[in-house]
Amino acid sequence: MKLAYNPEYKKLSVGTLLSAYMIEHVISMDKVATIDYLTGEDDYKKDWMGEKRTLYGIQLSNSRSLLGNFAAFINRVGTAYRASRRRLI
Repeated sequence: MKLAYNPEYKKLSVGTLLSAYMIEHVISMDKVATIDYLTGEDDYKKDWMGEKRTLYGIQLSNSRSLLGNFAAFINRVGTAYRASRRRLI
């Protein structure tokens, strides 16, 4: 879910009110213990989450196939790109 709002009306934004209602509902009615805003470093996540958790992942591919080698290559390019962006920030 991606929320957008005018910072001037931050406390009254439809997305914020909807999120608050949905979170309240799933905690009280469905007894949800954890709400995860998925991956990313978006600023709005800092407003809603109590702590930051690192996500680790693994990708497996068949190095004996063209498609497997292509998938591994794309993964390496993506990893290098994300690392270079972190260095720029």
